[in-house]
Amino acid sequence: MKIKFTIITIAILLIASGFTLAQSEGIQKGDKEILFSGYMSTNTNFDYGYANFFFSYSKYVTNRLSLGVGPTLSFSFSDDTESNLGLSIFTKYNFNQTKKTVPYASLSYYQYSFKTEGDTKLGDLASIQIGLGMKNFINEFLAVDSQLSYGFGLSSADNGGSLLLIIGLSYMF
Repeated sequence: MKIKFTIITIAILLIASGFTLAQSEGIQKGDKEILFSGYMSTNTNFDYGYANFFFSYSKYVTNRLSLGVGPTLSFSFSDDTESNLGLSIFTKYNFNQTKKTVPYASLSYYQYSFKTEGDTKLGDLASIQIGLGMKNFINEFLAVDSQLSYGFGLSSADNGGSLLLIIGLSYMF
């Protein structure tokens, strides 16, 4: 029941955010963006959970292409809580830059943690994420950012990947 409620709430927010005010000049080369976003997951028994928060800074190198970097903070919740500080390096390509809704494609390198213990290598704690997203501008500077990403680990021990719905708030300046 909680999962259905969460899905319906997210859908309503995404639809409502589409009815926003348009940008007056659009995204331009040299514009900068600060984004705070995150995602959370849990199992159906709610005895294990995971949350990841991103704070990123990016700069548009063209009217459509941005490059960015930012720290990430991850928490896992079960009998004991663990937290990790990581790093994300990414690029985004906007399919348009002057509409109130700006769809984009993204590619990210994500370093989950810098804690290497035992035989663990730094690459074992890293992943690549490929995504499609949308910025829905609330006004000229502020946008709701939603992205669906497929992530896969770089470790040879990783099987498969994960599908993530990342929601955030973006400020353009």
